[in-house]
Amino acid sequence: VPADQDVESVGKWRILKNIAVISVAFLLQFTAFQGTGSLQSPINAAGGLGTTSLSAVFGAIIISCAFIPTLAIRKLTAKWTLCLSMLCYVPYIMSQFYPQFYTLIPAGCLAGLGAAPMWAAQSTYLTQVAYIYARVTQQPPEAAIVRFFGIFYLCWQSAELWGNLISGLVLSAPHTNETDASDYTLCAVILLIFLLDPPTMYGEQRGGGKVSVIKLLVATFRQLRKPNQLLLVPLTTFIGMEQANFAADLTQAFISCTLGISEIGFILVSFGLCNSLFSLIFGFLTKKFGRIWILIIGLIAISACYLIMLLWQPSPHQKWMFFLICCLYALGDSILQIQINGMYGAIFEKNKEAAFSNYRLFESLGYLVTYALSTVLCARTKLISALGLLVIGTVGWIVVEWRVKSSKSFESNKLDETKATHAEVYKVIEG
Repeated sequence: VPADQDVESVGKWRILKNIAVISVAFLLQFTAFQGTGSLQSPINAAGGLGTTSLSAVFGAIIISCAFIPTLAIRKLTAKWTLCLSMLCYVPYIMSQFYPQFYTLIPAGCLAGLGAAPMWAAQSTYLTQVAYIYARVTQQPPEAAIVRFFGIFYLCWQSAELWGNLISGLVLSAPHTNETDASDYTLCAVILLIFLLDPPTMYGEQRGGGKVSVIKLLVATFRQLRKPNQLLLVPLTTFIGMEQANFAADLTQAFISCTLGISEIGFILVSFGLCNSLFSLIFGFLTKKFGRIWILIIGLIAISACYLIMLLWQPSPHQKWMFFLICCLYALGDSILQIQINGMYGAIFEKNKEAAFSNYRLFESLGYLVTYALSTVLCARTKLISALGLLVIGTVGWIVVEWRVKSSKSFESNKLDETKATHAEVYKVIEG
């Protein structure tokens, strides 16, 4: 944020209004997308069409993450990147009414190309206004970042709830009427256009400054030179894998095979509800307990969930266990997504566009690997592989926390030495 900008004039309520606008826009967008995404594996199971279409989405995200987000955000600003990227989802949502390889795959690729800059712009905007909010309210920036991500994920995760509730009603009803879910996306775009403040109000410069287009295109790869970024890659990839495991394996290998496809939507409602509540609760608790302890809770929860799925034999007489797994999964998923996003925003403040591009790149890689192997490997093998990656990712995260703490201690000691030197100089002058 420019030093000469009067941050007090922005007003904290105006900032919170913008957070609400983005959150509601994503709620509308993903109410349509999440419901169809969760049902791709069980409904379009013939020939692996469902998981193949999702693989196309996340494969395109990886390609897009490598080149597009930083360039788009610097040239268009975060607001207009969000608006244009959201429109890329419309063909994929509409193709659900005629699910064929030649409709779902191209539409999935287009959605993936738009998803990378959309998510990078969302994270960049939230981080940017969080720093302004922290200065206005005189609180640590990291606390504001995590809190804003908590509010955002409250709305975004509730899309899982509404999407699955609608899908549950649709699957259990004998006759249904077709509804064009793309209307939700158009409403989201209109909301952003008219109610979201331009990011230039918060110091974002349009046009990319003097940075060349080539440098903007390869900014994501340049970010990988940083040790902290590399150390966070395994855990970031796991976040994608665990979400894909939930969407592809828990729905098909556990719920659908044991209880039937009509029960999927209703059981997943518990996941959406818990994920929304945990996102809000732990977003605010971070300021009191700190990132480390909250992340430990999330890591324990998701590990326990994987162990239960590996050891438990699903039974239609233990329906309550499916709800328990969904709630436990929601606890781990919500904490990991909020805290790691907040960590990226706090550690890589000066290169946030490239950092969040890397986040989406490796998260999408986790999705892609899981979906691509869904028809090759059994669910148990994929769960064990993901659990192994979680262990590696946890070690990498611990090293990053140690490096950040050591860096802060070094800067603090250096500042103390500078103050001591100045004090000695003043004594000599006064003497």
